[in-house]
Amino acid sequence: MPTPPKEVSTQAEYGLYLRRTHKRGGTSVGIEMARELAEGREISMEKIKRMHNFFKRHEQDKKERGFFQIHLPEYPTSGRIAWQLWGGEDGFKWCGEVLGKE
Repeated sequence: MPTPPKEVSTQAEYGLYLRRTHKRGGTSVGIEMARELAEGREISMEKIKRMHNFFKRHEQDKKERGFFQIHLPEYPTSGRIAWQLWGGEDGFKWCGEVLGKE
């Protein structure tokens, strides 16, 4: 089973930080995924497929005001927090590479 690269672990840690700080964003499934990624645990292919499906379903969230713009009061959106929990942009890229979809 593959282990997430350091960049993915770091992004998941940031997602956990955002969730603690803002007390919103993500689900219990996303929080558990973030913990696994942050700890650098091996990730099953089934979970990597779930990651990829999450990112594909939520890619439109990146269009929300405050998703990327840290200087706006809307930052971080709940969608951004959830995105980070799953490993952020690095997680999206990594799971696509593992699955041969990127």
